[in-house]
Amino acid sequence: MPFCPNCREEYREGFRVCVDCGAELVRELPPIEKPARERLPDNIDELVALDVMEELDWPMISQGRPVPPARLPEEYFDRPIPAMVGRLEALGVPALLLLEGSSFDKATVFGVTLEAEGVYIPEDVLPNLKDILQIAPLARKARKYWLNRDFMR
Repeated sequence: MPFCPNCREEYREGFRVCVDCGAELVRELPPIEKPARERLPDNIDELVALDVMEELDWPMISQGRPVPPARLPEEYFDRPIPAMVGRLEALGVPALLLLEGSSFDKATVFGVTLEAEGVYIPEDVLPNLKDILQIAPLARKARKYWLNRDFMR
């Protein structure tokens, strides 16, 4: 039985040309060539992390490389983890929260091995974080004072 090599349709004996595409019919169909499976790059964790960090407005250093992440020490947690992340973000500190079962768990991203149940911030913020967290309550009190003061006039 003849076959069309393009359409892969089977024809009865006596046909020489495909009525659909005009190709000459062949006795055997060539095997279907599957495209070579695309291999994921070795640094896929970093590529995905970079995309996530861009979404978080993570600070960048030269050539589009992000400031490496640093795990937030537990001494800073004065509230549950999600609330802590919200507090950091409200203060303008990008925070990456990794939950249990995250695809980044145990991944090495930009030289740092990430662990689940961790909060990561840019490492250059870490030395000033204590000051940032202490200033915030004072700023809220000052704002509240000025709002009340204006209200009472």
